[in-house]
Amino acid sequence: MKPKIYHVINPYIVEEGTDDFTVHEKTIQSLLLAREYAENHVDVTFILKVDVEELEYFQKKYTSDFVVVHSFDETSASLDVNFNVPRNLPLLSEIIKLPVGNIERNSHTIFTNMDICLQPFFYCEVVRIIKNGFDCFVINRRTVSKTLLYKPLEEAFIADGDKHIGHDCFVLPSKFIDVFNIKQHILGIGFVFRPFLLNCILHSQSFHEFDDVYMTFHYGDDMEWKSDKYADYLEHNKNLMIEVYADSLSLIELADKQKQEWIKKFFPFDFLPRVDFSHV
Repeated sequence: MKPKIYHVINPYIVEEGTDDFTVHEKTIQSLLLAREYAENHVDVTFILKVDVEELEYFQKKYTSDFVVVHSFDETSASLDVNFNVPRNLPLLSEIIKLPVGNIERNSHTIFTNMDICLQPFFYCEVVRIIKNGFDCFVINRRTVSKTLLYKPLEEAFIADGDKHIGHDCFVLPSKFIDVFNIKQHILGIGFVFRPFLLNCILHSQSFHEFDDVYMTFHYGDDMEWKSDKYADYLEHNKNLMIEVYADSLSLIELADKQKQEWIKKFFPFDFLPRVDFSHV
């Protein structure tokens, strides 16, 4: 039997003719190519997590039997927080909820941002990594020139690009999701995936970060989320990250040496030198 993978993305309606629209189209095109490339070796189902108001649009747009369109109800606009710039952004706690009753327990789930494109061999390589003993891992992207956005996808496939340290592609056993401690972290804002990363490390048998491989890529590196106008969103995510870390202290203390090294790398808390977890 072929290994089973569920790949979760979060599409949303964007205006045709814009850069964002082209990025989304390129992302979907790359996913379909990678699925076709791997169809004899791995069974891939796409799970599209979309806003409930956009559910019908995406159900009509994607009708293949290997695509499941699933809505979420809560967004950043649902939170009891008065953000300076109101936005309707997805919550990580909603995105990671897989459709109940349809998920094979021994499968793996992949989460990628909507602007992350795949190399054609991506799924085959993911299966090879799993078979080599890594049950849970992150794959860091390459950043290719944005000038390639309106050129054939093949040109981005062969571009060297630049190494990127951010985490936007997670691979984990699907059964882990039920035990993860995930709160209302806001997507599209910094520090959203750091608590997810901590959960991956703590619950894995063998975790790894692949930080310099040619498996995924992103067009340009605009980093709009770093804008000062979203500073309160960033603070929201930072505070929730601290809460998750504090909740996990007992597991962190029991973690083996290798996990402790990963935690030390990703959670130095240099940006919060006065954090006292005993009061969180």
